[in-house]
Amino acid sequence: MKKIVVSVEGWQIFFVWWVVIISYSSIPNDQGIWKSALSILLAVGVFGWFMLSGTALNDNLPEDEQKSDVPFIICCFYGVLAVAASSVLKDVYIDPILGLSFAFLFVASFFYIIYFISTAFAINQDYSENKKLRVEIIFLLFIAFVFGILVIQSHIRRFFNQSGNQ
Repeated sequence: MKKIVVSVEGWQIFFVWWVVIISYSSIPNDQGIWKSALSILLAVGVFGWFMLSGTALNDNLPEDEQKSDVPFIICCFYGVLAVAASSVLKDVYIDPILGLSFAFLFVASFFYIIYFISTAFAINQDYSENKKLRVEIIFLLFIAFVFGILVIQSHIRRFFNQSGNQ
């Protein structure tokens, strides 16, 4: 699955994400099941892309520079779980403290995901002969991933085409 993700063009992922986003916004609010299903589908797509790309980038590094990807994978699964739970349980009362705790964990997980994948991307870039992006730009591109995918994915493809790991 990682090989497929690292070989896909950025515009293809961008297109799929936007089809799901536009489909979500075009569904009336009274059809909550469809809205929930599309929310979960988008979460699986986004966090799945992060997880597969991040682990592939980490695996592409020399052994001594690889990080443990277990916390990263847990954060990706938590992101999907949090979106799914909030989508399905949107009309259920939740204690504000508990809700804030889950929201804080989601934000912390998301920033760890961005940190992990940005770091792996930057280190892969050091071993690449391709055009280099500044670390700050990499971080911002991953935060604005819906548009950043167009730039990021082309670099990820080159890392794997160049190293012969595809």
